[in-house]
Amino acid sequence: MKNVCSHPVFRAILCSLLVFSGPALRAQLFRNFDNSAVPDNACGSNELEIPTEVSGVGKLNLAEDKGVVVIFNMTYTYVGDIKISLESPAGTRVLLFNRHGGGGDNFQVTYFAYWDNLDPISAGTAPFYYYFNPDESLTAFDGEIAEGTWKVIVCDAASGDVGTMGTVSLVFNNTGYFK
Repeated sequence: MKNVCSHPVFRAILCSLLVFSGPALRAQLFRNFDNSAVPDNACGSNELEIPTEVSGVGKLNLAEDKGVVVIFNMTYTYVGDIKISLESPAGTRVLLFNRHGGGGDNFQVTYFAYWDNLDPISAGTAPFYYYFNPDESLTAFDGEIAEGTWKVIVCDAASGDVGTMGTVSLVFNNTGYFK
Protein backbone atom coordinates (compact mmCIF):
# COMPACT_ATOMS: atom_id res chain seq x y z
CA MET A 1 0.00 0.00 0.00
CA LYS A 2 1.39 3.38 -1.02
CA ASN A 3 1.92 5.94 1.71
CA VAL A 4 -0.27 8.95 0.87
CA CYS A 5 2.10 11.20 2.83
CA SER A 6 4.78 10.65 0.18
CA HIS A 7 2.56 11.94 -2.65
CA PRO A 8 3.82 15.36 -3.91
CA VAL A 9 0.31 16.86 -4.02
CA PHE A 10 -0.32 15.87 -0.40
CA ARG A 11 3.00 17.41 0.64
CA ALA A 12 2.25 20.63 -1.28
CA ILE A 13 -1.19 20.99 0.28
CA LEU A 14 0.19 20.24 3.74
CA CYS A 15 3.00 22.79 3.27
CA SER A 16 0.49 25.33 1.99
CA LEU A 17 -1.66 24.83 5.06
CA LEU A 18 1.34 25.22 7.34
CA VAL A 19 2.53 28.34 5.51
CA PHE A 20 -0.89 29.95 5.39
CA SER A 21 -1.79 29.18 8.99
CA GLY A 22 -0.71 31.30 11.88
CA PRO A 23 -2.18 33.38 14.67
CA ALA A 24 -4.92 34.62 12.35
CA LEU A 25 -5.82 31.66 10.16
CA ARG A 26 -7.53 33.24 7.17
CA ALA A 27 -6.77 30.91 4.33
CA GLN A 28 -9.56 28.70 3.08
CA LEU A 29 -8.77 25.65 0.95
CA PHE A 30 -11.18 24.00 -1.50
CA ARG A 31 -10.18 20.90 -3.51
CA ASN A 32 -11.31 18.69 -6.36
CA PHE A 33 -9.61 15.31 -6.72
CA ASP A 34 -10.88 14.91 -10.30
CA ASN A 35 -8.03 13.10 -12.10
CA SER A 36 -9.68 13.42 -15.52
CA ALA A 37 -8.18 12.89 -18.95
CA VAL A 38 -7.66 16.05 -20.99
CA PRO A 39 -9.59 15.64 -24.29
CA ASP A 40 -7.18 15.67 -27.25
CA ASN A 41 -7.30 18.71 -29.56
CA ALA A 42 -10.55 20.00 -28.05
CA CYS A 43 -10.22 23.75 -27.38
CA GLY A 44 -13.62 25.37 -27.80
CA SER A 45 -15.51 22.12 -28.29
CA ASN A 46 -14.81 19.64 -25.51
CA GLU A 47 -12.69 21.39 -22.89
CA LEU A 48 -12.12 19.72 -19.53
CA GLU A 49 -13.96 21.65 -16.80
CA ILE A 50 -13.02 20.88 -13.21
CA PRO A 51 -15.62 22.38 -10.84
CA THR A 52 -14.84 23.32 -7.24
CA GLU A 53 -17.53 24.49 -4.84
CA VAL A 54 -16.54 27.48 -2.68
CA SER A 55 -18.37 28.84 0.36
CA GLY A 56 -17.77 31.22 3.26
CA VAL A 57 -15.14 33.38 1.57
CA GLY A 58 -16.86 36.68 0.77
CA LYS A 59 -15.78 39.48 -1.54
CA LEU A 60 -12.39 39.29 -3.30
CA ASN A 61 -9.87 42.14 -3.22
CA LEU A 62 -6.21 41.41 -3.96
CA ALA A 63 -5.06 44.71 -2.46
CA GLU A 64 -6.29 43.37 0.90
CA ASP A 65 -4.92 39.83 0.35
CA LYS A 66 -8.43 38.60 -0.34
CA GLY A 67 -7.81 36.70 -3.54
CA VAL A 68 -7.35 33.23 -4.95
CA VAL A 69 -4.34 30.96 -5.47
CA VAL A 70 -4.69 27.99 -7.84
CA ILE A 71 -2.70 24.82 -7.12
CA PHE A 72 -2.71 21.76 -9.38
CA ASN A 73 -0.73 18.94 -10.87
CA MET A 74 -1.05 17.44 -14.34
CA THR A 75 0.71 14.78 -16.35
CA TYR A 76 0.95 15.74 -20.00
CA THR A 77 3.39 14.79 -22.75
CA TYR A 78 3.69 18.18 -24.51
CA VAL A 79 2.68 21.14 -22.33
CA GLY A 80 3.06 23.56 -25.24
CA ASP A 81 -0.36 22.31 -26.40
CA ILE A 82 -2.14 23.29 -23.18
CA LYS A 83 -4.27 26.28 -22.17
CA ILE A 84 -5.55 26.57 -18.59
CA SER A 85 -8.08 29.13 -17.34
CA LEU A 86 -9.90 29.86 -14.09
CA GLU A 87 -13.56 30.88 -14.25
CA SER A 88 -15.38 32.46 -11.32
CA PRO A 89 -19.04 31.83 -10.41
CA ALA A 90 -19.79 35.24 -12.01
CA GLY A 91 -18.39 34.00 -15.34
CA THR A 92 -15.14 36.01 -15.30
CA ARG A 93 -12.39 33.96 -16.95
CA VAL A 94 -8.64 34.46 -16.41
CA LEU A 95 -6.08 32.73 -18.61
CA LEU A 96 -3.54 31.14 -16.28
CA PHE A 97 -1.38 29.33 -18.82
CA ASN A 98 -1.22 29.73 -22.60
CA ARG A 99 0.89 27.12 -24.39
CA HIS A 100 4.28 27.66 -22.74
CA GLY A 101 7.01 25.07 -22.26
CA GLY A 102 7.25 23.67 -25.78
CA GLY A 103 7.75 19.91 -25.87
CA GLY A 104 8.37 19.59 -22.14
CA ASP A 105 6.29 17.31 -19.98
CA ASN A 106 4.08 17.82 -16.93
CA PHE A 107 3.05 20.28 -14.27
CA GLN A 108 4.24 19.00 -10.94
CA VAL A 109 2.83 20.98 -8.02
CA THR A 110 2.20 24.31 -9.75
CA TYR A 111 0.82 27.41 -8.03
CA PHE A 112 -0.69 30.42 -9.78
CA ALA A 113 -0.71 33.37 -7.39
CA TYR A 114 -0.86 37.17 -7.44
CA TRP A 115 2.22 38.23 -5.50
CA ASP A 116 4.45 40.89 -7.06
CA ASN A 117 7.75 39.06 -6.67
CA LEU A 118 6.85 35.91 -8.63
CA ASP A 119 8.17 35.02 -12.07
CA PRO A 120 5.61 34.95 -14.87
CA ILE A 121 4.64 31.45 -15.99
CA SER A 122 6.02 32.33 -19.44
CA ALA A 123 9.52 32.39 -17.87
CA GLY A 124 9.15 28.86 -16.50
CA THR A 125 10.12 25.55 -18.06
CA ALA A 126 8.51 22.13 -17.98
CA PRO A 127 8.07 20.31 -15.78
CA PHE A 128 6.48 23.37 -14.17
CA TYR A 129 6.87 23.41 -10.40
CA TYR A 130 6.41 26.06 -7.72
CA TYR A 131 4.83 29.55 -7.72
CA PHE A 132 4.18 31.68 -10.81
CA ASN A 133 2.14 34.69 -11.84
CA PRO A 134 -0.40 33.61 -14.46
CA ASP A 135 -0.56 34.96 -18.02
CA GLU A 136 -3.52 37.19 -17.09
CA SER A 137 -3.97 39.00 -13.79
CA LEU A 138 -6.06 37.49 -11.02
CA THR A 139 -7.19 41.05 -10.20
CA ALA A 140 -9.95 40.43 -12.76
CA PHE A 141 -11.82 38.76 -9.88
CA ASP A 142 -11.62 41.83 -7.59
CA GLY A 143 -15.02 42.85 -6.29
CA GLU A 144 -16.63 39.49 -7.01
CA ILE A 145 -18.22 37.29 -4.37
CA ALA A 146 -16.29 34.01 -4.21
CA GLU A 147 -19.19 31.75 -3.23
CA GLY A 148 -20.35 29.32 -5.89
CA THR A 149 -18.81 27.00 -8.45
CA TRP A 150 -15.34 27.90 -9.71
CA LYS A 151 -14.00 26.05 -12.75
CA VAL A 152 -10.48 25.28 -13.85
CA ILE A 153 -10.77 24.85 -17.61
CA VAL A 154 -8.13 22.88 -19.50
CA CYS A 155 -7.91 22.57 -23.24
CA ASP A 156 -5.50 20.82 -25.55
CA ALA A 157 -4.89 23.04 -28.60
CA ALA A 158 -3.19 20.41 -30.81
CA SER A 159 -3.56 16.72 -31.54
CA GLY A 160 -1.27 13.84 -30.73
CA ASP A 161 -0.43 14.26 -27.05
CA VAL A 162 -2.47 13.29 -24.02
CA GLY A 163 -2.51 13.73 -20.28
CA THR A 164 -4.48 13.79 -17.06
CA MET A 165 -5.36 16.71 -14.80
CA GLY A 166 -4.85 15.69 -11.18
CA THR A 167 -5.91 17.43 -8.01
CA VAL A 168 -7.02 21.06 -8.24
CA SER A 169 -6.99 23.26 -5.14
CA LEU A 170 -8.18 26.84 -4.70
CA VAL A 171 -6.87 28.78 -1.70
CA PHE A 172 -8.66 32.00 -0.80
CA ASN A 173 -7.79 34.90 1.52
CA ASN A 174 -4.21 34.08 2.32
CA THR A 175 -1.33 36.39 3.03
CA GLY A 176 1.11 34.07 1.33
CA TYR A 177 4.62 32.94 2.12
CA PHE A 178 6.27 35.42 -0.26
CA LYS A 179 4.19 38.50 0.55
